[in-house]
Amino acid sequence: MDFSWLIYPVSFLVILGIVVTIHELGHFLVARYFGIKVIRFSVGFGKPFYSRYDKHGTEFCVCSIPLGGYVRLLDSRQDDVAEHEVDQDFTQKSPWARLAVYAAGPAINIAFAVFVFAAYAMLGVTQLPAVVGLVEKNSIAEAAGLLPSDEIIAIAGKPVTSWETVSFQFIEEAGYTGQMPIDIKRQVESVSQVKTLKLNVENFMRASVESPLESLGITPKVYLRPAIIGQVRADDPADQAGWQANDKVLSLNDQPVEYWTDLYRYVRDNPAQDIKFVLERDGQLVEGFVTPKTLEIPEQVNGEPQVRKVGQIGVGPQSIEDDPTLVRQVEYSLLQAMLYGLEQTWERTRLVVISIGKLITGALALDNVTGPVTIAEIAGKTAQVGISSSLNFLAYLSISLGVFNLLPVPMLDGGHIAFIIAELVRGKPVSMHWQQKYMMVGVALLGSLMMLALFNDVTRLFS
Repeated sequence: MDFSWLIYPVSFLVILGIVVTIHELGHFLVARYFGIKVIRFSVGFGKPFYSRYDKHGTEFCVCSIPLGGYVRLLDSRQDDVAEHEVDQDFTQKSPWARLAVYAAGPAINIAFAVFVFAAYAMLGVTQLPAVVGLVEKNSIAEAAGLLPSDEIIAIAGKPVTSWETVSFQFIEEAGYTGQMPIDIKRQVESVSQVKTLKLNVENFMRASVESPLESLGITPKVYLRPAIIGQVRADDPADQAGWQANDKVLSLNDQPVEYWTDLYRYVRDNPAQDIKFVLERDGQLVEGFVTPKTLEIPEQVNGEPQVRKVGQIGVGPQSIEDDPTLVRQVEYSLLQAMLYGLEQTWERTRLVVISIGKLITGALALDNVTGPVTIAEIAGKTAQVGISSSLNFLAYLSISLGVFNLLPVPMLDGGHIAFIIAELVRGKPVSMHWQQKYMMVGVALLGSLMMLALFNDVTRLFS
């Protein structure tokens, strides 16, 4: 029996458990610092299946629903406070002390990311240079004058060093309409020239398309690898057709296949169609038919929502070879790694804030909101790639949790901080009447967000 699927829930539980524990640890440590009694430190919700008490009477437990956590403090609004514990009551502390307790969770999540990114850098960072491989005919990129082998070095005046930073910068430009400037470096007769091109885009990334690069008609050079199979996903069409790792794809429906991108595009454009294939395996030819399954991708065409059907057969390429034009390995000393951690944490935090803002304003489609299923999928895939990818994802998830909790929404840390700031401004606490009304709004907002995230997860899962 194949238990490989277990890597997805296990990786999800481990990574989520780490970021939640770190978050609650921040609340716990600052509460203890200010002399506030901590009644319970819980990872997860529901009934505890592991519990123990420390000398201060705090219960540390792991609960059955692993989708969050909490720290319960002594609070006279809901607890009976003994006379000898009055000075440990949360409500008796100064507004600044209470604000610090609420802010500590998000703050430690973001600080934790610095050290995780530093550890990631110490292992060596793999960068994929933003070198263009192919430019599709009649595409936005072709109209702008982009050519194969051009290296993208800046987008909208902001430097980029890899395809990852290109993706981040594209997110910042989501919703843009007009001529988006990109700077490219081009080799002309052994002379390196820098040119500025204009991408003519409309509501950039507003529709939920497969990727901004595909919408522009750009194929990274890293995709221009031989069409040699690296992985075959179990029970998908390629597996059912007998494809194996290390097979070389020679043709599809009698059309020659040279690069991996040729294979990808042909399969993509022929969903649910029988495709005759010729493979080379151990010097022998293998022939047969494969039928791509259909993936439905929502997008917008001329402002109208549509669904585009694309094909998938469940194969992945071999790992990238040691080619400096395809991959760049960067090594860091301890000091350099810490500086890298600070830089990446700042950039990723800024990116999360920008993304949330664009979701609110509509510049990014709500299809981009994801929930636990998608997080589990990403956690599993990064775990399969290796520890470096898992560390990168762990840091990003920790930042996302920290920033999300700072939103001024009731039930989140940011909502409580908003009440305390209002108390500092007014000179007295916000009345319980208004706090309860505000809380009801928060419950509705968070409930709607969770339903949207789960809907998007299920839609992706079944498509």
